[in-house]
Amino acid sequence: MAQEKPFIAHDAKEQLSLLKILEGEWKVTATSLSYSKNANETAHFIYDDMFLETKTNFPNSPFPAATAIIGLDDTNKRFTEIYADERKVYRVYEMELTENSWTLLRHAPQFHQRFTATIEKNGKQIKARWEKSTDGKEWEHDFNLLYEKEQ
Repeated sequence: MAQEKPFIAHDAKEQLSLLKILEGEWKVTATSLSYSKNANETAHFIYDDMFLETKTNFPNSPFPAATAIIGLDDTNKRFTEIYADERKVYRVYEMELTENSWTLLRHAPQFHQRFTATIEKNGKQIKARWEKSTDGKEWEHDFNLLYEKEQ
């Protein structure tokens, strides 16, 4: 018996198509006051284009390799990113994406996280910053990311 493709509502398909801006091969530079590290990131669609999977690797660096899966709730039209890395860290982020902005937000006791990014140069460059907070109210800068699309 042939496997049927899952049904996705028309407007959910449009929302999912926004993920195409993140698809591809990326050179990523992470910087803070004390370091600058380079990474490679690949992002590709899986499961009949219903999810975007990203894999990030920091060669010759103490930073952990990571994998994330981005999916959409077809009812509320909100993205969620599920993240894991080789330290055995597992996190879930609320996500919003437009043609020129990308945000991730995580609420967790004593360790809230916020990622804000602008998408520039027709989707070929993304400038981002991570912030952290112990209470979800007072935020402090953690580090910056610069994504440059290679393909």
